[in-house]
Amino acid sequence: MSDSKVFPSLSIVEWVTFCALAAILSIVNVYTTIVVGWGDGGSIIAVIASVMVVSGLFKRKIGIQGLNIGQTLVSAGGSIGFSVANYAAIKLIDPKFNPSAMELTLLFVGLGMLGTLIGSLVRKQMVKYYFPSGTACAVIQRTVASDGIEDKRPTKLLAVWGAFGALATIPTKITFTKGASPLVSVLGVSKGFAILLDPLLVGIGVVVGPKVGIGILLGGLVGGFIIPEQLQQWGMTDTSTINLWKNWAGIAMLTLPTFVAIGLGLKWKKAQPIPDGFPLGDKEYAQPGAAKALYMVSGVVGLAIALFAAHQLFAMPWYVGVLAAAVAIPLCIINGRVTGETDINPVRLVAIAMISLFVIFMSSASGNAALFLIACAIVGGTLASIAVDIMQDYRTGYLVNGNPTHQTSVQLLGAVIGALAAVPFILFLDGALAAEGAATAFVEGSKLQMPGARVWASFAQGLSGDAPFTREMVYMIVGISIAGSIYAYFAVHPKTSKYLPSLFGIGIGLILAPIVCNTIFVGAVIRWAFIKAKAAVALPEEEDFTSVSEKASGENGLISESRRLIESISAARERITTRLQGDMLLIGSAIFAASGLTSILLIGLTQFMKHVLGFELFFYDGQ
Repeated sequence: MSDSKVFPSLSIVEWVTFCALAAILSIVNVYTTIVVGWGDGGSIIAVIASVMVVSGLFKRKIGIQGLNIGQTLVSAGGSIGFSVANYAAIKLIDPKFNPSAMELTLLFVGLGMLGTLIGSLVRKQMVKYYFPSGTACAVIQRTVASDGIEDKRPTKLLAVWGAFGALATIPTKITFTKGASPLVSVLGVSKGFAILLDPLLVGIGVVVGPKVGIGILLGGLVGGFIIPEQLQQWGMTDTSTINLWKNWAGIAMLTLPTFVAIGLGLKWKKAQPIPDGFPLGDKEYAQPGAAKALYMVSGVVGLAIALFAAHQLFAMPWYVGVLAAAVAIPLCIINGRVTGETDINPVRLVAIAMISLFVIFMSSASGNAALFLIACAIVGGTLASIAVDIMQDYRTGYLVNGNPTHQTSVQLLGAVIGALAAVPFILFLDGALAAEGAATAFVEGSKLQMPGARVWASFAQGLSGDAPFTREMVYMIVGISIAGSIYAYFAVHPKTSKYLPSLFGIGIGLILAPIVCNTIFVGAVIRWAFIKAKAAVALPEEEDFTSVSEKASGENGLISESRRLIESISAARERITTRLQGDMLLIGSAIFAASGLTSILLIGLTQFMKHVLGFELFFYDGQ
């Protein structure tokens, strides 16, 4: 791989594999973000899938730096897909919005290019932070790029559990009768305690783990039962009113309390160990002059086409677009700092900040003011998503001595590929999942969850005056904000954090349907139980040696040896638990991604059979 070139020297097989995976992950993230609000940049899956295709299918060895390039390109596509899914927020505000596919694509292409360059500006500073996902990717790349037996373990896990997720999805999504549930749908007799037999949701639960899973469950109970029951006592039984309250409860929990949690998290941050055996960026790469020219041109072109598209789509004045991009830059850097410590990219907080800041420019909007605010949120949210995505990849490259010029160049390419794949797909999805006679699939009351889009739309409508605020609703928002901020203190404090559910999980659970929260929680329980059981089998508990230690110290005075024995057991248990956590992360990601991709293929199959073969299958898209 030549260091003097702007782009890496990859084989045709590698280029085709990475570009195809970028397109696939972008459309998977569109679907999963709309269905349940969860999008995965896919760095880890990108690494393992690249090995499976290049090494397994084409029998070619791929080096550690080649894997890092694949990770960067593929995850760029995934991040664009997550951003494109916010198109649903536009439709929630204006169901009649009918954009030009070319203009919408140009918007995300331009923002993707700008976001990449924003991330590249602070690369040297950001790679010093831990970035858990980026660090994990470096460990995995070193493992799969080695010649030992262990390099086959991650690929086997991805293959086996990905196949399981794909096959298990089919009977949960396809039905032969319109309006009927599929063969495998719901487990449980009570609405409050039922779960969906949906591998996608279970996979998400396995990925997020018990803290987030419990938080989502608690949020689902409050949003699904306590809030509706209270509103019914006040005489408010309309579904749209109940959903509006739930949306604002989620906004209240995800805004001020989350900012408090982030601030305290940075204050009480823990030093993260650097994995052994990495050179930590010892090799310096000179940036070719052609790269500097490419990036300057990309920045100008990206800004120009984004401004053009924003004006055409939302009637956004060019100076507002420039200001929105300028305001988003420091927010992107802040997000990178947060992600480097927590592994959470709070993109939605950037969007909320952008909406709040640009209320003063609502008079510039010639049409729908709420739609104008959503446009500002999309600018900031997309830039933050892409910029922080490449920061994660830069961290991996720093650990494995990757070439940052090559990473930046392929990130630009991945962002373009992601937009070209994701925009046509979401427009297709909008029509394919729309109820009969409806103009769009993305409407309030739809079976699709759209939690992120609902938060954005509700916030924009509230600040633009389109959504009514009652006195009781204001009390709820203030109360949740204060209570959530107090909870955030204890949820982040080093002495109490391990005992409390995730604040982020509670906020998301307030918006999701209870049955979805229950299912994600089941996945989290599976992860916890698996790790607990496997770790116990691998090594006995330290307490099992207590009596032996006491006896040995009493009879022979071997106190130091007893202590060393217990300490060695504790250290071994920690290593085993860490490995099991990595395995479960990979298993959950494989199930989640494979289920999302299979669902997309099934949607395409139902449309093909209906319009080409004249035979109707029906895709089950809700609860």
